[in-house]
Amino acid sequence: MNESNIGQTIKSVVSIICVIGIIACVIAGIALISQGLGAIGWPVMLVGAFSMAITYLFLYGFGEIVDKTCANNAALLRIEKELETLKQENREESRPAAAPEKAPAKAQPAAAPAGSSTSKPKPLAPQQPKMEAAIASKEVISKEMMSDMQELKSATEIYDYLSQKLEASDEDTQELLKVIHATAVSEKTYGNASNNALTKIKSFVKHGNRVFSVDRSAPTLICPACGKEQNANRTVCIFCGALFRQ
Repeated sequence: MNESNIGQTIKSVVSIICVIGIIACVIAGIALISQGLGAIGWPVMLVGAFSMAITYLFLYGFGEIVDKTCANNAALLRIEKELETLKQENREESRPAAAPEKAPAKAQPAAAPAGSSTSKPKPLAPQQPKMEAAIASKEVISKEMMSDMQELKSATEIYDYLSQKLEASDEDTQELLKVIHATAVSEKTYGNASNNALTKIKSFVKHGNRVFSVDRSAPTLICPACGKEQNANRTVCIFCGALFRQ
C-alpha cells in the first residue's frame, strides 16, 4: 500500500464501519422494540448509534493526523533534496580554480649551416595584449579596496561595501554586483561565505574586470576565458575561475 494513501484509507474504512454500525444498531433496536422489549431496544438503538458516531470522530481524526504526517514527510524530503543540490553547487563554486595548462614549448629552428647566404630578417610576430595591461588601463577594484574587503566578516558586508564604492554604470560591474549579491543570499542558508565572495572578486580582477557572457542553450558551455567545456548551469569556470553572467 502506498504510504501517502494510508490516511485516506483509514478515513474511508472508518466511514464505512461507522455507517454499518449505526444501521446495525438501528435494526437491532427496532427488532427488540417490535418484540415488546422496548426497554432494551431503545437503549440499543440510541446508545449504539451515539457510540458509533463518537468512535467515528476519534478514528477519522486519527486518519487525518496520519494523512497530514505523510504530507509533511514528503515535503521535508523534497526540501532536503533541494538543500543537498544547493550545497553541492555551493561546494563547486567554492572549489579553487585549477591552474591553466601551460602551452608546450615550441621547437627552436635549426641553426643555418656555416657559409650559407645571409637569411632575410623575419617579420616580428604581433604580440598578444597582456591581461596585466588591460587591468592597469581599467582599474575597477584597487588594492586598497581589496585590503578593506579582506577585513570584512561576511559576504553581505562585502556586497554593501562594493555597492557604495563601485559605479553601476559599467555593465561588467553590474554583473559582478549580481554575483556577489547571490553569494550573500546563499550565506543565509550555508553560513559565512566571505572567502567565496573574495575569491570571485579576485577572479573578476584577474580576468580583466570582466564577467563573461555565455551561451546556456545547450547542456554544456564553453568558457570564453580558457576555452574549456563544462556544465551549462555553472556560474564560475571550474578550470580558470572566470565568472559567468547569470
